[in-house]
Amino acid sequence: MKGRMSRYITGGESFAEIARRPGGTVVMLCLNTGLEDALREASKSLKSAFSRSGRKCRLSAGTAEGPFSGHRQGVATHLFVSVL
Repeated sequence: MKGRMSRYITGGESFAEIARRPGGTVVMLCLNTGLEDALREASKSLKSAFSRSGRKCRLSAGTAEGPFSGHRQGVATHLFVSVL
């Protein structure tokens, strides 16, 4: 059964489903660029889902080509979730 979807990403799994993925998994999420705070709100929601499940993740913003290295380099359109 699918969990509740986030309005901050387009398509994909619920944050709770991502938090159940095996360690070492990297998930690329497409941000809803029509919402001004999509990156910040999606990040907070993901961290909360991982915290509730007792797990950790590392988040990186970027574009479809990959995560930004170091400081943000342009407008983020994607969020990369590394399951730890």
